[in-house]
Amino acid sequence: MEISLEAIISLVSLFVGGSGLGVFFTWRYAKRRAAADAKLAEATAKEAESNAEKARIEANKEMQALYQQMINDVKADREDLRQDRNRVQKRVGQLTVELDEIKRVVARQGRILDCMRPFLCSRQNCPDRILITLPELIAGNGHAESGESTEGSPDEGGDEEDEKEHS
Repeated sequence: MEISLEAIISLVSLFVGGSGLGVFFTWRYAKRRAAADAKLAEATAKEAESNAEKARIEANKEMQALYQQMINDVKADREDLRQDRNRVQKRVGQLTVELDEIKRVVARQGRILDCMRPFLCSRQNCPDRILITLPELIAGNGHAESGESTEGSPDEGGDEEDEKEHS
């Protein structure tokens, strides 16, 4: 069986001072002990509250660091997107220039083809059909100027029968 400190002090004070005086010291000791225990509990509670507050502050700091990292990541992603957009806009500009150049080439080739139409015979087996290439047409060596068989060509003004035959 365990004997508490209070019980020992109560017994000693009873023997030393008698029962009335011992009760007074015991009561005074118990009162001081209760006050000390209350202060200890209060200090423990304050310490626990302080630790909890410190823990909340630490948690808030960690959350702030996390949010700051997220903000930095978003800024970096936004900068990457800007660079991608600028790169795509530059490429679209280049492709637009290339497309315009291709359109000019196609239009030029179409004009050349329109110039060649009078020299082309629509019949596949025409004996007067002459192979004309684009460089020859550009250089001016077309069907009419080539000096080859120009019978029935619109430039020479051949027979009407020949013109009907070749058209």
